[in-house]
Amino acid sequence: MPPDSIVARVAAWAPGRRDILGAGLAGSKLILLAEDVTAYTQHAEWIQALGATRIVRTERLGPLTERRLALRSGLELEVGIVDPSWASVVPLDEATRRVVENGFRILHDPHGLLRALVAAVVARA
Repeated sequence: MPPDSIVARVAAWAPGRRDILGAGLAGSKLILLAEDVTAYTQHAEWIQALGATRIVRTERLGPLTERRLALRSGLELEVGIVDPSWASVVPLDEATRRVVENGFRILHDPHGLLRALVAAVVARA
């Protein structure tokens, strides 16, 4: 689980980003629903707002692009960047369902996309 300071940073940062349609924690990984995924997968200006100093690696994992960030504390933060369709409940993607089932904490959800996803996963359980 990321330190509480990272959770607080994300909760403060995400509402100011109109292109971030959702943010949540899946275990120790931060998930960002981004309107323009390339703004977060191809650029690095945003990482400082989360307390990161550099990108350790970038890896494509299906619809998710993971960017591992080095934090000033010496810890690393895994950030999964996805298109908002990742949270679609029709159809409910099995990999997404497993992510939510293994513990998911919503940090920012102005349009209810993540709440609907969690509700759909709970209803299927």
